Amino acid sequence: MATATIVTAGFVTATQTHRRLLKQPALAYSVVPHPIVSMSADELNRSADAIVDQIAAAVSRPVKGA
Repeated sequence: MATATIVTAGFVTATQTHRRLLKQPALAYSVVPHPIVSMSADELNRSADAIVDQIAAAVSRPVKGA
């Protein structure tokens, strides 16, 4: 199943580490501002709008072994 990984900017280093440890260096991820807890609905919507094309591409990729 294709997936789309979304992380906040505060977790980019952890995401890169997990990609390396899981031997998935090509695993794509999208980044939104950190923290999101204090964002208004409008700010959240703008953040989502900024990565929607990346998410669509991620879930549209063929899955190896599927």
